[in-house]
Order: sequence, then C-alpha cells, then structure tokens
Amino acid sequence: MGKYDTKTDADVSTEKVEEVVKEKKEAPSKRTSKKVETKKKFEPSSEIECRSIVQGQLFMDGTKTGRDYRWEDYGDITGVEYRDLVSLVHSKSGYIFNPFFIIDNEDFIKEFPQLQKFYKENYSVKELSDILALPNSEMVKTIEILPRSAVDTLKKIAVNQVGNGQIDSVRKIKALDEVFGTDLNLIAEVFNQ
Repeated sequence: MGKYDTKTDADVSTEKVEEVVKEKKEAPSKRTSKKVETKKKFEPSSEIECRSIVQGQLFMDGTKTGRDYRWEDYGDITGVEYRDLVSLVHSKSGYIFNPFFIIDNEDFIKEFPQLQKFYKENYSVKELSDILALPNSEMVKTIEILPRSAVDTLKKIAVNQVGNGQIDSVRKIKALDEVFGTDLNLIAEVFNQ
C-alpha cells in the first residue's frame, strides 16, 4: 500500500454499509406480488352478448341508442351495445332483472355489484335446467324454495323444453303444472300436432 492508500476501520465499515445499501437498491423486491386484475374497458358502442331465455321472439329498443334488438328464439344470442345495457341495469329493467335475457360477459357483470349479486342469487340457466331433470318429487320441493325471479326463469325454460319435446313425460308436465299453476300440457299438445 502506498502512503495515500491508508484506510481506517471506519472507512472500511462505511464502504461495507454502502455496498449493502447499493445491493438492496439494485436487488429485485422479494415481496410476493399480487396479480393485478385489470378491468376490461368497454367503449359505449361495444357489443355485449346476451342470450334470450324467452320462448319465441324477443324484441327490445335500446334506451340510449334507439337501436332495435331482436332474438329469434330461446337460446339466441344478440349483441347489445354497452350503453344500452348500462341504462337497463341502472333503471333495474325487467329485461335484465326479470329476466328476459342473460348477459354472457363476466367482465360486464363484474362491473355492477347489483347485477353480480342478482346472478349469484338466481342460479344460472344450466343449474335451473338441471332442476327440471330431477325426479318429480325432488324437483317440486326444489322449485318451491327458489326465489320468485328464478321460478319465473324456470317457467320459461320449462315451456321451451315442453315445446321442443325435451320434457315429454306426462307426470313431469303435471308436476310442473301443479307447482307453477300453469297448463303446460296444452303446449305439448300444440307442438305434437
């Protein structure tokens, strides 16, 4: 070492501290990062797929756009503009909350807590269809404890299934008529002619 290279213990300690601080600044954070869920941003004219749960044709006028929306039959899917759907949600429209159609876009549903809650409480169409496949006594007991809006939706599904022959058991139709207060047998007769 030369005469100018003398280091004191304090200098060596300071260098070590500086190195540790530098390493910590440069080292990537070891904290576990949470996945940040990005919300999908919809444009006002974005089309959101909506599936009809009405037997036969369904028509709707867009409250914001004035557009005519049309579904030909049960299960048809039509794109409804974002701004029209938002308007229907805010006004608690029967098209959505009765419902006449199901919104098939999870990102849109997540945007509205009241819509998310409604869908959670009122079963999906698949779950409601599964109820119709239960043995008659179990089916009736299940229907009797459903919320009213789910029963209304289930009626629509039952009408469709009786009409297209999926439900053709006289006993099942009779059980449905008793629990719904309907006469689905007439539908079966009309479609079987």
